[in-house]
Order: sequence, then structure tokens, then C-alpha cells
Amino acid sequence: MKDRTAAREPVESNRGQTSGSWRGLGLSGKLLGLTLLFVMVAEVLIYVPSIANYRMNWLNDRLAAAHTAALVLDAAPSGMVPEELARQILDSVGARAVAMKMGQQRRMLAAYDMPPTIHREIDMRDMRWFSAIRGAFEAMSDPKDCILLVIGPAPRGGEFIEIIIDNVPLQNALFGFSWNILLLSLIISVITAALVYLALHYLFVRPMRRITANMMAFRADPENPGHVLVASRRADEIGTTERELAGMQRDLAS
Repeated sequence: MKDRTAAREPVESNRGQTSGSWRGLGLSGKLLGLTLLFVMVAEVLIYVPSIANYRMNWLNDRLAAAHTAALVLDAAPSGMVPEELARQILDSVGARAVAMKMGQQRRMLAAYDMPPTIHREIDMRDMRWFSAIRGAFEAMSDPKDCILLVIGPAPRGGEFIEIIIDNVPLQNALFGFSWNILLLSLIISVITAALVYLALHYLFVRPMRRITANMMAFRADPENPGHVLVASRRADEIGTTERELAGMQRDLAS
């Protein structure tokens, strides 16, 4: 009995050394934290291409509206469109100007309140994913007065069409989309983490706590047959551990 008491002292000393560290959170705390972390990492990996795709669709929608506007403006007699009508068309597109290049001729179809400087040029004809992702975050971080020149394919066999737009509507749309993604991610994360946590808690954590409590009770009084673990009928690794531990305890108690 003295030998057993002496053998227990180093174990108790080690337990005291680790109780104040992050490892003292226990298996349940680590499980919950890792589940939340992994779910949030997955949501970030989903968000990045999603925000890039949303920006591309938003700009393509403006270019599609500009296609229709270009057809209307180009069909006007002698290219003359009343200023008020041109402004209404541009407002429907959300642009300050629409221009189109056909052959060697680059023609300004309509324009009003032209800005003195173009801050960013975006060519949608050859947009790579890396550029799309970088552009989405640039659009959200650019100042309010940022002006964009967006280039896309032109109708009627034209070489390209250009629109000049403010960055603010795009920026607001990206922030709104990001906010919706954030809320959805939080809901998904909480639900997923709760389901995974409960499943793993009942499958692994609770049986391990039962085994741990039994080992501590048996170690305190190894000669008591009542402290021998009653193994469950599980056929997995936990069940094997319980049966092997119960057999070892019976051998020691006998």
C-alpha cells in the first residue's frame, strides 16, 4: 500500500501543474472551440469567392443595362439625343457616361457631370479570379469619391463599351451582401457547432468522463470490488477500452 501511495504523488503533482494552462479547459471546451474555429474557417473560404462573384455580377448587370442604352442612343437620328432623355437613360444604368468603340472610332454616346479623374479601370472582358477577389476588397476599402471606368463587350459587333460609374453604390451593395453573409455564417456556425458538439459529447466525451471517474475511484481504493468498471455493450474503441480496463481492474482487485 505504501508503494501505491508513493506512485500516486507524481501524478497528483503533474495534475496541479497543468490545471492553470489552456489545457485545463477540458475535452468539452476544446471540442467546442475547435468546432467553432473550423466552421468559421470554412465560412471564410466560402465568403471570399462569393463576394468576388457578387461584384462581378453587379458590374455585369450595369454593363447589360448599358448595352440596351447604347442601342437606344446609337439609333437616335444623327446621334442627337435630348439632354433630359440622355440623363434619364444614364440614371437607369447608374452611370455618368456611356461610350462605345467600333473599329477605329470611339464615340461618347451620352454623358453628364463628368468627373475630373478616373481612379480605377476595370476590364470585365478578361477577369481572372485573383483579380476579382482583390477588386472586391478594393471596392469596399476605396474612398467614397472613387470613380470607376468599367469596360465590357459592346453590342452590334463593337469592340468594347465603357461606362463611368461611382464606386459608392457598388460599395454599399458589397457591404450589404457581406452583412447578410455574416449573419448567415453565424447562424450556420452556431447550429453546426451545437450539433457536432452534442454528437461528439454523447459519443466520446461522456464515456471518457465515466472511464476517468472510475479510474480515479479505483485508484483511491483498488481493493474495493465495487469500483471495478461495468463495461458497456459498445462494439467500438470506447467499448474495447472499457472491457480491457474492467478486466485489468478485476485482476488487480482479486
